[in-house]
Amino acid sequence: MRGSVRGVERVVAAWQARPHEARPIILTDFDGTLAEFQVDPGAVTLPPSRQILLQTLAKRSDLSAGVVSGRRISDLRERVP
Repeated sequence: MRGSVRGVERVVAAWQARPHEARPIILTDFDGTLAEFQVDPGAVTLPPSRQILLQTLAKRSDLSAGVVSGRRISDLRERVP
């Protein structure tokens, strides 16, 4: 746990030290990160709490957010509203 706390502290410090005019981008993987991994790829769903998180990020004008996946874009669009 202690190492992960230091990792978070480094991320926060880097975020705060970025140039003010910089527009960061946040990218996250879909399967196994945003959505729980399932043996059947067709059974994967995005939990409501993570849908809200993505919607909140999408509304921010000070950053860009995206989802990275090996899935076809049409499949991902159905799973990530």
